Amino acid sequence: MQQIVPVDLKVYTPATEADPYSYNLDLVYYQHDGKPYTKDLIDIEGWVIEHGVAAEPAPSKIRVILKDQETGAAYGLPTAVFARPELTGFFADGTNYDDSGFKVGIRHSKTIHPDDRDYGIFLLVNF
Repeated sequence: MQQIVPVDLKVYTPATEADPYSYNLDLVYYQHDGKPYTKDLIDIEGWVIEHGVAAEPAPSKIRVILKDQETGAAYGLPTAVFARPELTGFFADGTNYDDSGFKVGIRHSKTIHPDDRDYGIFLLVNF
């Protein structure tokens, strides 16, 4: 099982408008039930493609990063690939983007605690 890992964002180059990527975050959900005996859930789903490059089913080449807006600390989340066959039809450039979807489902932890922190969401591709 993959773990939440610290990430040094300084070693990566941010994408620009000229880069051949398209993406979307379909779901960003935090479930806080207020019960002391359960763990709150964080779910993030979406897709990212590199135009003209076929998506691979596994392992995931997409990592979701949460960056603490106050401290700057960044954390890589375990990401699973899921099928998004509609993307191949939507972009219709002859490239198979079927496996471009990603999902993250983690429990609230000592590392990630959205009750009292604000996080930016970043996507790390081909890490």
